[in-house]
Amino acid sequence: AKTRVVAMVEKDYGEYAATVFNKTSVYSVMKTETFDKIKRRMQLKVIEAQLRYMGKMSNEENDKTVDEMNANVTFRWFTAGHSTAAGHGNIFEQNSYVKLGEIAKLAFESVGIDFIAESRAMGGYSSGPEIALCMEAIFGSDIDAISWDYGMTDGRDPRNYWLWSSRAGLVPTMPIVFLNDNRRGEVNAEIQKMGMAAVHIQELDRLKKMFPNSDLTDNVDDLPPAVRWYICAGHAENDEPCNKYKWNTGECGADGKFQTSWHNGWKDHLFIGRVIGLYLVESLIEAVSDLAENENAGSSPAPAVSIEYYNHLLSLETDDR
Repeated sequence: AKTRVVAMVEKDYGEYAATVFNKTSVYSVMKTETFDKIKRRMQLKVIEAQLRYMGKMSNEENDKTVDEMNANVTFRWFTAGHSTAAGHGNIFEQNSYVKLGEIAKLAFESVGIDFIAESRAMGGYSSGPEIALCMEAIFGSDIDAISWDYGMTDGRDPRNYWLWSSRAGLVPTMPIVFLNDNRRGEVNAEIQKMGMAAVHIQELDRLKKMFPNSDLTDNVDDLPPAVRWYICAGHAENDEPCNKYKWNTGECGADGKFQTSWHNGWKDHLFIGRVIGLYLVESLIEAVSDLAENENAGSSPAPAVSIEYYNHLLSLETDDR
């Protein structure tokens, strides 16, 4: 699965894939103090999928209905945010959540998990109070990870994010919160102390600067498709002449509606989606590796792929909630 993931990234970014999207680079823009809880969520999913496959888990043992047990184990990602997060100006399959789903699905399906990425982003809305107080009505009650991208509509005031993230913590599954904003890190620090798992996505521009400036490149047509006319004058998409290549919607975007300077173009959506998707892939790999080491070491409280160990991890998750 990792080989297929790498091939997908290399197709878009060529020689720059290994530098920009390696594990160290991706982890450097994902700040968290609760990585153990992120891995634990993934381990619960992996163990459940394996036990179901082996016929060693019944619906009584994990409080699911027979129909739920017959369905595949899922990991559900939701994107929340304003018009930029919703992909305004682009066509559906260019959205960042679609792109992260493409990457993550390859890895998660290799361990028997259906990765489902959905968006509930809506133009013009801030994260509170309406969105926060109607969390389950908008996103449902089965959420494993959810991203916050309301920086443009919430402004500098962190109170809406406080409310939104606190309400996310009250969803029955207590999802991992991904904050896609350079500010509000102090809120993430506090909600992690309260038992939630959270990731602060920051300094993405630092990774973007690893790409060449297309306006200073002699043979720009030789650059990989996602790198060509992405960075001009040190900035993504909006400086000339990169802004002329920001959109790729064909006849679907012929009228230019929503194709503004403050909305991300297709290359920026692709970049964001690949970074987050690769973070999820690398996290899953670490989670599975830890399970394998646990089994081989015969560590307490039980072998990793067992109902006993599953219940142990579940009890830790319940304690956090």
